[in-house]
Amino acid sequence: MLFTRLAIPMLRFGVLGTVIIVAGCGSSSSSSSSKLSTPASSTTSSAAPTTSGSTAATVKPGSLKGKTVGVSMCCPVPNVAAIADAVTGAISNSGMGSKVVNAKGSSTTAQQDVGSFIAQGDDAIWTTLLSSDGFSSLAQRAKQQHIPWVNLSGGAVTGATMNIVSANEADGFILGKRAAAWMQKHNQTNAEVGATQPADAGNQLKTKGFIAGLHSVLPNVKVYTAADNTPTSTASAHVAANLLQAHPNIRVLWAWYSQGGVGATEAARQAGHSDPNSFLVTTFESDPQVIKLIKAHSVLQFALVQNYNLAATAGANMLQAAVAGRAISPTGVIRPTLVTAANADVASKRDASPNDYQDAVAKVLTTSSTPISSSGQLPKISVTPLP
Repeated sequence: MLFTRLAIPMLRFGVLGTVIIVAGCGSSSSSSSSKLSTPASSTTSSAAPTTSGSTAATVKPGSLKGKTVGVSMCCPVPNVAAIADAVTGAISNSGMGSKVVNAKGSSTTAQQDVGSFIAQGDDAIWTTLLSSDGFSSLAQRAKQQHIPWVNLSGGAVTGATMNIVSANEADGFILGKRAAAWMQKHNQTNAEVGATQPADAGNQLKTKGFIAGLHSVLPNVKVYTAADNTPTSTASAHVAANLLQAHPNIRVLWAWYSQGGVGATEAARQAGHSDPNSFLVTTFESDPQVIKLIKAHSVLQFALVQNYNLAATAGANMLQAAVAGRAISPTGVIRPTLVTAANADVASKRDASPNDYQDAVAKVLTTSSTPISSSGQLPKISVTPLP
């Protein structure tokens, strides 16, 4: 989906430099990593990227009263529930109603739910999906019926009114470099690394970026990957335990999502690894359990707060503007925050209560006038992490 060109100076508590994202078709990562390049087919936005701003904030309270948003969530995990709460909380400010359904990890169920929203004539659609594959025909139907659709997921829905995504590969790269620095500091450069990855091509870029970041500093470190397609901490603990059993020299575990990090931490503990000076777990995103483990100085020592709730609030504002007949940007890239025990409280509090941090809501998205699709083509956008 995307390749990256990165200029990332490391600062002490994770405020990293500018990330340059350049699109192209990509593949899932393996245990070896080659240097990332810029494909010739890259698509560049003709308009300069901007932050999300407060365009939708001018929608008058009550002006959309009686309108309904169908909200389809992918799976029963804390991050996703919090995103749903952020969306419904934001749209309630304008008097809109919502109905929230959870596909519980089934892409087929999610497609059926969205199809029902369209058939029932709902006024808007919000999706947070485990995989965006198979939704383009539904997006076309929604467009024909003039139903705005905002999607915040690991991958884009081709044809949605607006796609909000993380810079998966670039963000993974940040954490891979940080993991390599930890290995150097703790004399673990001869150790091995275990990394999980999903089946979805867009989310696989998280692991690809992590491995590339790791190998940009320590090119000879062995990385063993394992599939993790069931979004629960219990299932992820089983995957991580198998990695540790098969490769006992692993001293770093990477998880591609938050509950995977929780599961990996438990698997490490059961394998006798509880010392943060000799073992590391890190993950692409955070939730309350991840933050708790980081603050407790467990082996889960740093992660990204993807600022999903801030982004969901910004996206919900955009969706309200679209329902009111205003044009919105088709693409938004989320600015993450790297957290350690030192800044976990501030970062998590801000994302947990987005309505109390409207300045951050207004800055959390870098937007582009170039649409993206499930097959890739992320526009060239400079994304600076949110401090």
